[in-house]
Amino acid sequence: MRTVASNADVKKALPGLADFAGRIGDRQVRERGTIGGSLANDHPAACYPSAVLALNATVVMDRRRIAADDFFIDMYTTMLEPDELIVAVEFPLAERAGYEKFRNPASHFALIGVFVAKFRDGSVRVGVGVSSGRSGNGAGEGLFCRVRTRRDNLARRTQR
Repeated sequence: MRTVASNADVKKALPGLADFAGRIGDRQVRERGTIGGSLANDHPAACYPSAVLALNATVVMDRRRIAADDFFIDMYTTMLEPDELIVAVEFPLAERAGYEKFRNPASHFALIGVFVAKFRDGSVRVGVGVSSGRSGNGAGEGLFCRVRTRRDNLARRTQR
């Protein structure tokens, strides 16, 4: 994650993503954690899932590619098969992007985190992550949409 935060190409192309990556967790997480590990685990308080959703990213595995909107099913559950490995994440360029979180002062995990991206075509996407199933003050709508989308993906997965 430190690599994303300090990479000159990322800073130029997606400064919001670089800034975001530099504020994830604590020093140990930024030094040893990976985007792929964060996405594969899909912890509800993790920061990267909200970023890849808002930025409309594509998760690239060793055998297939899945749009972020289709990748996440439910908390701790993704479309990743047990024998697959995430090898890359492709981010379309956003005109503007940013992330804010209300974090636990001890763990630095986001109690709630919101990543917003505006694209050149005028569209805006929002990714929301929370560390519990409870929500309120407007966050509930974003959480509901994400959970509903994940349940729809679960239904698609079970129909295969």
